[in-house]
Parts: sequence; C-alpha cells; structure tokens
Amino acid sequence: MTATAGRMSSLAFAALLVSGGAHVASATDDMRPVLDCKLAFDAIKETALALPGAETSEKPDWDMVHVKSRAGGDEQWWIALFVFTQKGHYAYPTVTLKSIWKEPGGQVLSERTACGYGDKTLFDKVMAEFAELDRRMNEAIAKEHPAKPKQ
Repeated sequence: MTATAGRMSSLAFAALLVSGGAHVASATDDMRPVLDCKLAFDAIKETALALPGAETSEKPDWDMVHVKSRAGGDEQWWIALFVFTQKGHYAYPTVTLKSIWKEPGGQVLSERTACGYGDKTLFDKVMAEFAELDRRMNEAIAKEHPAKPKQ
C-alpha cells in the first residue's frame, strides 16, 4: 500500500507547553522529529520509541510517544507527540505527529503531519477529526491566553 501524507499547520501559544518514521536525531542532536512516510508504520513506531527521552502512553485505539527538546531555557524548544492507531481502529495503520516549537524570533508554531497506510477515505476521516481537535485546542488556548494588543 502507498502512504498518504496529510499536513495541517496552525499557530499555537507558549502556554500550551507549560502543561506540558521520524527523523532520527543522534543522541547529541536536539532536532525536532519529522515523519518520513516512505518508512513503514512499524518502522516509524520503532524509531519514535528509540528517540532520546521518549515517553509512552496508551489510550483506547491509540499508542502515543512523547518527546521534547533537551535544551534548557525559554529561547528555543520543541515538543512532539506521535499518535499511532492500534489494530482495530478504523484508520489503522495511521500515524500522526503533532509538533509545537518556538522559533528563534520567539514565535510559537504548531504542525500536524501524518502517514496513512490503509484506506484513503478512512485516513481522510481521521485527519478531519484531528483537524477539529486542533481547532478546538487552539480556540481554547486563545480564550485563556488572549493576544496582547501591540503598543
């Protein structure tokens, strides 16, 4: 089967971090991971699990791997959450990667990328669900942390 890549970007806020296959960075690197949909689903999962500092969690239908930059301070940072569908989920096998990072100029950005290895219609359906989740999350953050007017 061929992989289908989906990509959605949105602005996020630094407050999100307070609550707080992939590009494989070496143990000395601190690069934000990215998905490579040319890799197989299981290869991406193995790669994500091998990233330095990887933490795992599980929810019904989902396996998750959370990683973050190891650099200290508030100047530049990133966090990344891999979400893998479990067998039995209607969109299996699909993996998404939600990344949030702070640019050198101080702007905080977020992006969701994804690889779908099964039925494209079901992949599109799950990606629409993630897009709605991202929209609601950004809306809630904006309400709690309104942008300050420029003076």
